[in-house]
Amino acid sequence: MNILSIKIKDDKTKFLPGEDIQCEVIWDLQKLPKTITVNLFWFTEGQGNPDSEIVRSIELDASGLSGRQWFRLALPVAPYSFTGSLISLSWAVEVVAPPAAERGIYKFSMSPLDNPAVLKAIEAPLPGVLKFLSRFKGIKQMPGGQ
Repeated sequence: MNILSIKIKDDKTKFLPGEDIQCEVIWDLQKLPKTITVNLFWFTEGQGNPDSEIVRSIELDASGLSGRQWFRLALPVAPYSFTGSLISLSWAVEVVAPPAAERGIYKFSMSPLDNPAVLKAIEAPLPGVLKFLSRFKGIKQMPGGQ
């Protein structure tokens, strides 16, 4: 059985934009890996097509069947984590070591706030918004608007 995991110092799950994350990768594999890669990425969940982007990748020393290694990852300044009624954006660090099919993953939020922003749906335009926007060329007022 393959073991591939990632730990974050102090088990933190909330980070500030630009902050460093201290991570430890632990592996015990049956076959010598070609590489051990750590990816920092954001991803969306919810309605519609999921999206994701790897922001940083680093290669670790893959010279043994088992081992552990500490390293730091610098977070970018954006995009922030958020939760909405239709979609949410979160962050994660994952470790992969082909040919092993397993991967280790650690999910977290990144925001300048204490928690990810919560986006609420607006049921009707705020008063005067459409009138203000109609001054700009190419923007049309919706039926029933102000």
